[in-house]
Amino acid sequence: MPFSENAAVFSDLRDLDVMCDEVLPKILLQSSAQDWSVPGLHQLIAARRDQARVTLVEHPALNRQGYLILSFIAELQALECCESKASSSLALFAFERIDKLRKRCKKAYLAALKHQNEASLHALRIRLKPLRYALEFFMPVIPKKKALQVYEPVVMSVRALGQINDHHVTERVLKGLTVNDSQYQVALAYISGLQSAALEPQKNAALRELGQLF
Repeated sequence: MPFSENAAVFSDLRDLDVMCDEVLPKILLQSSAQDWSVPGLHQLIAARRDQARVTLVEHPALNRQGYLILSFIAELQALECCESKASSSLALFAFERIDKLRKRCKKAYLAALKHQNEASLHALRIRLKPLRYALEFFMPVIPKKKALQVYEPVVMSVRALGQINDHHVTERVLKGLTVNDSQYQVALAYISGLQSAALEPQKNAALRELGQLF
């Protein structure tokens, strides 16, 4: 199994984790949730999540690929280089990389600002994540104040867009699981109604934060 397929498996499990541990428990706090079959739907998702965990842990390719990753890291650490020259080169590389990622994010931001739909907001979130990780990785070699001016709005926007994405993923997954069960379809309609009310403020917050950068 290639790394990309492993990533997809982990992503599917992560979606079930988010639904089971974050999205549905908040819905269950509503006094009317009991009347809309939400507890039963929560149990169904928990069972699917537990099975997905077992399947992933037992997959024979994971240990092998984990070993390859650790070996690669060990080889990188063993490389010899001049520390002062490496530090200067790394800082230059960091600025170039962050600038390139920022330009990609700007294009996605302008598209999201124009369309403000699920696809454009999701594309913006995907573009922002490499910029966030690059800033975190290179923080020790670039001016902290300058880095934080970019990092803080990026993180806040990624979180807001992540909550929007969690809503859409939850809705899609639950539709697939409830297609033959009218009782759980009612629960899905109840959940979608509650979550939809929070989407507009999250979207506005994300775009407002990024407006400072672009």
